[in-house]
Amino acid sequence: GDTTIGQGTYPRAPDMRSPATQRLSDGELFYLIENGVRFTAMPAWGTGDPAPTSESWHLVHFIRHLPSIGPDD
Repeated sequence: GDTTIGQGTYPRAPDMRSPATQRLSDGELFYLIENGVRFTAMPAWGTGDPAPTSESWHLVHFIRHLPSIGPDD
């Protein structure tokens, strides 16, 4: 969210490394990626086709990995 567009969104985009985000279950993260969040800047990325959902699961795994990524990564 630390971009020109991201700074103007309301509600603010959450920090994906934050404990609050990391406490969400994998299923909750997947649901948010697939379906978006209504009335926010978070669009739905799901296509309704079960085959591409693996891409959403890759994002869930990436979000889980974010807290351990350092500046050199």
